[in-house]
Amino acid sequence: MELEDLKKGWDELSGRLDTAEDKLRALTDRATRERADDLRRRTERRLFLPIVAAGLLPLLMYNLCNIVGVELNTFCLVALVLFIAFALVNNLSLLVQLHDIDPIRSTVSGICRRTRRLRRQLLWGVAVQLVLMFALVLSLVICIVKSDIADREAVMYGFWGGLAVGLPIGLYRFMRIYGDIVNMEHSFRGIDNEPE
Repeated sequence: MELEDLKKGWDELSGRLDTAEDKLRALTDRATRERADDLRRRTERRLFLPIVAAGLLPLLMYNLCNIVGVELNTFCLVALVLFIAFALVNNLSLLVQLHDIDPIRSTVSGICRRTRRLRRQLLWGVAVQLVLMFALVLSLVICIVKSDIADREAVMYGFWGGLAVGLPIGLYRFMRIYGDIVNMEHSFRGIDNEPE
């Protein structure tokens, strides 16, 4: 009789333990998916600034040309148009891909596949933007040096100062966006089941 009571109690406790483990797993999965959704939203917000900056770049060039008096050559204009166009298209496509990632409703394998694709596009996009930026900076330096302005040194100091401030800010923003994408993918490594 005592053995049967022990078996019955054991089965009851085992059932409770399995139920508690299932509830804990479901809560962990939900918390992970909500954290990944927060990372996705934060990354979307961070991608808006480069779009705004690329949109404001023509105004900066207008000021450089009309107020300071620098004449841009054809290479500089082409580099500027390519840089702005690629920055806008790349960041908008990153936003579209990021919006397609739905950590709450998607499968874990789908989320990981999409975040890897997003990370790859981000890295290639930054590499192409760096090449275009180098061409743009080089052509701007040539235009400033060849121009007939009175305060050429002051313009060059402002130019190099802007680069010295802008590059670390851009690198910091890139590292934050890249880190959020990597964290989004890594947060799903421990989840095995699909959403309910």
